[in-house]
Amino acid sequence: MKARQFCSEALQFASESEHQGHIAHAFSLLALCAFCQGDYTTCQDYAERSQAIIADINFLVVQAYNLSVLILLACLREDYAEAVRLAELAKRHSTNKMGFQLLYWALAAVTCGVGSPTDVRSCIQNVLQLSDPDVQSVTTIGIVPCIAYALAATDPETAVELLAWVFASADTALHWVRQWPLFERLQAQLQMALDRDSYQMHWETGKALTADAITTYLCPALSAASDGVAEAAQQQILTAREREILA
Repeated sequence: MKARQFCSEALQFASESEHQGHIAHAFSLLALCAFCQGDYTTCQDYAERSQAIIADINFLVVQAYNLSVLILLACLREDYAEAVRLAELAKRHSTNKMGFQLLYWALAAVTCGVGSPTDVRSCIQNVLQLSDPDVQSVTTIGIVPCIAYALAATDPETAVELLAWVFASADTALHWVRQWPLFERLQAQLQMALDRDSYQMHWETGKALTADAITTYLCPALSAASDGVAEAAQQQILTAREREILA
């Protein structure tokens, strides 16, 4: 994976310059790469090493990267108390747009774990508002299983199709879903919600979906963000002083 190669090179350069902030950032990016490759042990190690540096030098700008993957890893272990603790910590940091996307993705996962569909929808909307409709980012694809969870009670047919696509996908960035018992339970719940033939029909439909079809499904939600909503997202990202300078 070229991304991991580039991040390793960035770590090497940062280490040679002994710039602790850049070292922390390189570790945080390596943690994200490892997560997307399904290498969760390495992901945890990189994220914790980055967090140690951040705590030492109070370099909060990239902390969201580490906390997001650590939150997701806690969810996979179904350690929701730890996930919530990390989520609370994540709310008290400075970050960038990508950091906010990762954080809202992780928060969507936490809210699935603690059984709060309303909050799941809110986190999903925050991810979509910060996403570019023309870019299929890991966070955009990563929230698809959370969308399936949020729809399970009101639109089980669509939930089955989305979940089937996730389970059939060869993308290692979705491997975490298959490692999380929550989604096995969701599948069983959906099987009970629909009759056998209907469930199987929608499951097969979902398995046949392409990534482009999923993106097309998400496009209305992506496009629904009006200029006012986009401005609101920007208000969340910028500090009061930065908004004053921008004005």
